[in-house]
Amino acid sequence: MYRLHKDGRLDRLILTGPSPNGLVLNTAQTHLYIAMTRSCEVWRIALRDDAIVGKAQCFARVPPGLVGPDGLAMDRHDRLYISNPGHGCVWVVDAHGVPLYRVQSSLGRMTTIARCADGRTIVITESETGTILTAEIPEP
Repeated sequence: MYRLHKDGRLDRLILTGPSPNGLVLNTAQTHLYIAMTRSCEVWRIALRDDAIVGKAQCFARVPPGLVGPDGLAMDRHDRLYISNPGHGCVWVVDAHGVPLYRVQSSLGRMTTIARCADGRTIVITESETGTILTAEIPEP
């Protein structure tokens, strides 16, 4: 996992990870969340200016299955949205990693991207059927 600065400097943040996939920053842009597809985890790393990763941790896990987490999104409340094509859903966890909701696809299982449009409405692409789905998430 690398970070490119505006001045062209390139930092290596993580050398190895079990199939890193989706990425998202928290609202303060102080932490990076990485979907690790093969281990069914989302890692959280604190970002520092000097490229030293002092703490990388497993922030959330999705249940095992055929495919682990894919796309990630963050809303204005720092709730993390984890698309999980193995289960055909999007998991929602709070800023502390506590599970809040499971949004199940009504069509296929291949939920690929979760996007938070306005902090309440998530947009999900379901690639098996080529459908775009939306769901309302209650305010905290």
